[in-house]
Amino acid sequence: MSNLQPSQGIVTKDLTRVFRVRSTSGEGAKASRKELVAVDRLNLDIEPGELFGLLGRNGAGKTTTIRMLSTLIEPTSGRASVAGFDVARQPTAVRASIGCVLPGERNHYWKLTARENLRFFAAMYGVDPRREKTRIPEVLEIVSLSDRADERVENYSTGMRQRLALARALLHNPPVLFLDEPTGGLDVHSARSLRSLVKELASLGHTVLLTTHNLQEAQDLCSRVAIIHKGKLVAVDSPDGLRKRSGAADIVEIRCRLPAAGAPHEKAAAAVSDDTRPERSPVPLIRGLLVGCGISVEGAANGGDWTVTSKGPRAASYIPRLTAALFEHGWEMVECAVKQPNLEDIFVEITADEEATADG
Repeated sequence: MSNLQPSQGIVTKDLTRVFRVRSTSGEGAKASRKELVAVDRLNLDIEPGELFGLLGRNGAGKTTTIRMLSTLIEPTSGRASVAGFDVARQPTAVRASIGCVLPGERNHYWKLTARENLRFFAAMYGVDPRREKTRIPEVLEIVSLSDRADERVENYSTGMRQRLALARALLHNPPVLFLDEPTGGLDVHSARSLRSLVKELASLGHTVLLTTHNLQEAQDLCSRVAIIHKGKLVAVDSPDGLRKRSGAADIVEIRCRLPAAGAPHEKAAAAVSDDTRPERSPVPLIRGLLVGCGISVEGAANGGDWTVTSKGPRAASYIPRLTAALFEHGWEMVECAVKQPNLEDIFVEITADEEATADG
């Protein structure tokens, strides 16, 4: 295996983690052990100062990846470098170079104040006592807790505790931050505040590896994202790059109505059908125009209006043809809107396709 190139970011090469789990086939059966591949030959190259998203369904291998990169567990095989240090051969140097906010972790002593907590962890991290006196106020200011620093953590809200966890991770000013679902369980305002803080930290030069189930969050924050499924890397690109090269469908919504009696298009509508009632559906017309195009068409009536939704590759390119045909058949156009696929649409498409392939 070739050596990893030095990097101040994060590099993995064929990174793999296999767990051995106990398994029984039925009542009274002898227990056996089987192998579970949690991360399967993962290759990533995250640039210094990049805010990078690691996405996947539950059990995809995201947290296992972060636990390997933060030296909490050892890789079964493969290599990884964090801030230029090998996670297996230089774990102490790696730990000195990272700050972590992990889910389910007891990040604080609740009977202590925020300031007392940070003093304790500064000593654990080996922060110079002279530096500690200025660094603790700095990180409290960064996470907007200066005015609550001398309150016990047990009186903090969930959002405040999460910000304090981030302050703790920043104490020794590490170049790399691992944030595993940092906004999970937070209310809307707390989550928005934390997202702004994460973005600011990346702008200051920290390399940030973020996992989240909030796909809009990843789209808004991350310069690039990797999608892993069943431990394997299935896509890596910018959110916009993934959208451009994906087969995720355009969604076109056309709202239309038949004109009221006496309106200019009444005769045109009557010429097409004796049934000029508003509930007459435009769906058969549009389906007929899109036969063989790989585009699905659904319709829903609301009073005298119909909303027709066309979904498929390049559906937006058919808008002129569809609107002209509706006009010719007596329909009055009310509104037409196009929705481009977002990161959530692409994520669902990629993981669903991969799952279908894996499961046969």
